[in-house]
Amino acid sequence: MVDCVLAETCKLSQGPHGRGITATVDLFPGKLVYKEPAFAFVPFDGLLFSGLSSQSVQRCIHCFGKQEQVGDLSQCEDCWVKYCQNCESDLFKYHSLECPLMFVFYKYIQGNSSMLLLLLRVLIVKTYDSSGYEKILGLQSNIDKLSEEIASMRPAFDLLLNLIPNELKVDMETMEILLAIILTNTWSIDNGFGIYTKSSYFNHSCNPNVFVSHIGGGEIEIRAINDIQPEDELFAFYCKSFYNSRENRRKYLADSKKFNCNCERCTNGDHFTTAWKCKKCDSGYIVRNENWECTMCVKGEKIDFDKMESALLSMYEDGFYNSDIEQKIQSLQNVLFTFGNQLHKHHYILYKVKHSLSRWAEERSDALEFCKEIVDMGENVYPKYWKEHGTNLFQLGHLYRSLDDPEQAQLSYKEALLQYTICLGKNHPETLRLNSYID
Repeated sequence: MVDCVLAETCKLSQGPHGRGITATVDLFPGKLVYKEPAFAFVPFDGLLFSGLSSQSVQRCIHCFGKQEQVGDLSQCEDCWVKYCQNCESDLFKYHSLECPLMFVFYKYIQGNSSMLLLLLRVLIVKTYDSSGYEKILGLQSNIDKLSEEIASMRPAFDLLLNLIPNELKVDMETMEILLAIILTNTWSIDNGFGIYTKSSYFNHSCNPNVFVSHIGGGEIEIRAINDIQPEDELFAFYCKSFYNSRENRRKYLADSKKFNCNCERCTNGDHFTTAWKCKKCDSGYIVRNENWECTMCVKGEKIDFDKMESALLSMYEDGFYNSDIEQKIQSLQNVLFTFGNQLHKHHYILYKVKHSLSRWAEERSDALEFCKEIVDMGENVYPKYWKEHGTNLFQLGHLYRSLDDPEQAQLSYKEALLQYTICLGKNHPETLRLNSYID
């Protein structure tokens, strides 16, 4: 494969992980590496059908902006889709062809709507961007690993194939390949999914060196979060949450992307996020490894991690999903009381519990202490620059401000602003909003 320069900062090349993106110049944290509009993108199902309910938050179906952010929304004359004035011309490039099928998606295809609507939009965009369509067809499909997923979607898939306009139809084999490409290569963006002709080649690492952000309308920006040298491969993060266990990350990647992750973090990294205290010495921790050895006394003690974590997660979820706020808080505090001393201080479930309590604790002072703890935990697990860590610092600033400590609030806001600026850029809407809190 011949290297293909994507921008002055990076190129598509063949490497040890197959096709990937490598740097062509020295990159520093916050440097914009690549920017790309989606070939096609769609909202999540909840947003896709939000126009049918007056109780739902009303958003533009194209840029995903809330009505209070983008102004009054207009509604399509023939379906429930709503859009802002700025997006009308871009929306109707594809909506005029998909509109007759929207009620089919609502009535017969719910559950698979977003992925199949994305497939439909790829075929629509093909009518005016054939070059981009050929690049989409060149992406890895993993179709041999997706037979069960495609089979489960077959009834809706066949219905769609029979109903789409003739000018969009392709043969069944191509439809299946396209669906497999979409299932393998879509990126989660704020409130939706997108598929990209170039950015899809960024490979994954659980210890990434770039951050991918959505800037609206399906467009993404990719920024360096480490110092990166020419010829270094650029790695994005495919999983939903960084602060998670290796087993959960690997399962998500195996289920959704069809590969087993053996990155450095999974091989040699943050095993303490699932460690339990050793009962023999009460000072070391048992981590998942071949010998089940304690980190201190080196005595073997095999632990059924899956069984114990299942019980722990069940207890956490009983609290998290409880609709009664007082019972919710009590249940989460019971998790800490029952298991807090048995887990490593950086255990990912402890992080989940304390993160929830930092938002829901009745006393602001209690919420502040929990928030300080998750910020400290994040500093030991997150990359040096990561948006989730910035969000926790932002929340910490709010809590300090609510407790009349403006000096500490400003320090937290400024630390959060640095995280957002590096990951999102200084002109991203979320960065600008955070900047408004800085005196």
